[in-house]
Amino acid sequence: MKKDHLKGSVTVFLSLTLSFLLIMVLTFNSLCIGNAEKMRFEMASDMAFNSVLGEYSLYLKDRFDLLYIDSSYLSGSPGTGRIEDRLMFYMKKNADEILVSSKTPWGKISTETCRIGEFEASTGGEGSNMASQAVLYVNDSPHTEEFREEVTESLFWAPYALALDEEDPFEQFFSYMEVLEGMELPVKKNEKGIFTEVQISDPADWVYSLAGSDFLFLVGIEDIEMSDAKMDLSGLISKRGAENTAYGKSSYIYDEVGYITYLVDKFGCYRHEREETPLKCSLEYIAVGSDSDLSNFREVTDRIFKWRFADNLRLAFSDQGLRGEAVAAAMLLEVCTLNPAFIEPVADTIVAACAFLETVSDLRSILTDGKVPLIKESHNMSVSSILFGNRYHAKSEEGLSYRQYTEIMIINSDRREKIMRTMDLMEAETRVNTGNGGFCMDWCIEEITASVEARGSGIERYRINRKYGYF
Repeated sequence: MKKDHLKGSVTVFLSLTLSFLLIMVLTFNSLCIGNAEKMRFEMASDMAFNSVLGEYSLYLKDRFDLLYIDSSYLSGSPGTGRIEDRLMFYMKKNADEILVSSKTPWGKISTETCRIGEFEASTGGEGSNMASQAVLYVNDSPHTEEFREEVTESLFWAPYALALDEEDPFEQFFSYMEVLEGMELPVKKNEKGIFTEVQISDPADWVYSLAGSDFLFLVGIEDIEMSDAKMDLSGLISKRGAENTAYGKSSYIYDEVGYITYLVDKFGCYRHEREETPLKCSLEYIAVGSDSDLSNFREVTDRIFKWRFADNLRLAFSDQGLRGEAVAAAMLLEVCTLNPAFIEPVADTIVAACAFLETVSDLRSILTDGKVPLIKESHNMSVSSILFGNRYHAKSEEGLSYRQYTEIMIINSDRREKIMRTMDLMEAETRVNTGNGGFCMDWCIEEITASVEARGSGIERYRINRKYGYF
């Protein structure tokens, strides 16, 4: 009996031991499978996020050196739902469809949801996100150094241009003629004994008659070929209103020289056109914002003329030698002989006319690849040009180029405005050259925060939250 009892005890003990070992093995196996599933889930999630980021817009990268997910995916309306679909696609390919058939005993994953919460678009920070990428590109691109030096010079002169904007040279110009027109003309007796008024016969009259003419006509450049291109602004970001403009990042990299250098590198202007852009005078558009090359070009040249005219008036009236010549010419007029009070007002009109002709010469030089300082120290003005009706054209190679004058206008414009106009050009060009009419810069995504949920082979459920982006 004792033997049988002992055998029975051993049998029970062994059974319990084996059962315990079996439970441990199964438990460990279950834990291993669960950990394998979790690891596989995390790896698949990381691969899915990286795969989605790998589907950046090729056109934005190749043309503008910007890294963004085009959430319209070359067709249809943009939105985060399409990115969620791509995440789900990669999760299924890298997890759900891999762990099947013979691999099922080692775990199975069934992805249930992929949801994007927060995201950072190119318009983040009122467009600071795109501008930040632009500046980073310039900082890493040695070939833009020449442009940077050019823009640095433009930035130096920008405050002086703001001061010139406060002046109204045409009001000053015409005020001298208004003084003359308000004066009572002297009279003298003619051969018939009748008293008649003596006309002023101001030698500057012919210059004043030019003041209402088109400046491009005045400069006399016959080979100006201006594009007739127009761009429909109604559907572009600056007009329709940008979405996703919140400040998603704590800070953005931005400096004015770097951003304007980027614009000069990527966009064209008069005499430096780029064929792929919808508007050939793209920098002029950023400065002005009109819908055609011609209107933007005219506005830029008008502002250049105004700046140059204001500076030339200052220069002319500070030149005592020029003033002396003008007074001497005025004294030869009969009206001044009869009434010396006319001498100074007539001299004023002659000096102002000299400044006007100098400005026409400056604009011609600027538009023919010459350079003219924003604030000049010397000039080519002479009273003889007024007396003999000569319109001279002096070519200068020192100072600022046409592009630099345009850069100054962009520098002095509102930061958000110039960024949005830059995006206008990017949108219009990308839509035309990719055939994607739904492309929108405010739905180009740089960074996403998303959650992925999945079910394991048992009762396990997995959830992961990730933030992925290019910068």
